[in-house]
Amino acid sequence: MPSRNARADRGPRKLNSKSRFLDEKKPPTPRELEVARWIGHGKTNEQISKLLGCSTTTVKKHVQHILEKLGLENRLGICVWCHNEGKRLLPKGD
Repeated sequence: MPSRNARADRGPRKLNSKSRFLDEKKPPTPRELEVARWIGHGKTNEQISKLLGCSTTTVKKHVQHILEKLGLENRLGICVWCHNEGKRLLPKGD
């Protein structure tokens, strides 16, 4: 039986080879991309909520939507996506 962290050993799931998103009809929203950018910069949900002026619960929902839309399993996957795929989509951050 595979361990609970077996997926982590193989890295994040690959994106659909024909597209950056699992469902082109529902790409990440501009706000979700902004949250992804902050995750890529290593920010926590609490830090992101302060930066964006919204609740931590709202940030958690954005993170969940990002994970679903990109077919990823965790925040590390979002970081990798930002580094590899997101450069052309994400605004430059500080």
